[in-house]
Amino acid sequence: MDLYKFGIEKDILVYNKKIDEAVFNNIVSVACMQKEYDWTNRFITDYYSLLPDKVKLVTFNIARASVAICVGKYKDVINLLNQLEVKEILQQLRVYTLYIRALYHLQEYALVTDKCKSFVKFVRRRKLPQDTVEATLNFTRLLEQFIKVNNSRQFLEQKTMTTSPLFCKDWFMTEAAKRY
Repeated sequence: MDLYKFGIEKDILVYNKKIDEAVFNNIVSVACMQKEYDWTNRFITDYYSLLPDKVKLVTFNIARASVAICVGKYKDVINLLNQLEVKEILQQLRVYTLYIRALYHLQEYALVTDKCKSFVKFVRRRKLPQDTVEATLNFTRLLEQFIKVNNSRQFLEQKTMTTSPLFCKDWFMTEAAKRY
């Protein structure tokens, strides 16, 4: 995180008054992992205007949803993502995982199951790398295990650690740790 902060401070990460979408997303992800939510919100607000126009609004709302899910504002996640018309594949993958995790936290398990089915269909209809397809399938299968109340913490931690590739592995580990 310190390197990103240094890069921002010294204007290294901004080129021709633009910030790359991937760099922006990585900064948001790392800052959220470090639980620096206030700093992340300031970064999003201060730098989203430097994103390329075609991804500005979607990237802004996905970033805000990323912070919202970390601080437990699950309905905000749903509201932010429902506003979007997402065209880029990588953004769509992020939207699906955020949306599904928010529904999980809201204990809307029937909707989680439906959205997971939709996510799998979405991925299978596109020509995506095999590891992306596998990460999606693993995400949805593992989430099914989390929905089952009788699965123990140890079982879920073991399943999470041994499942690869997997979207949102850190999130799954955090959720597994909440089990008894």
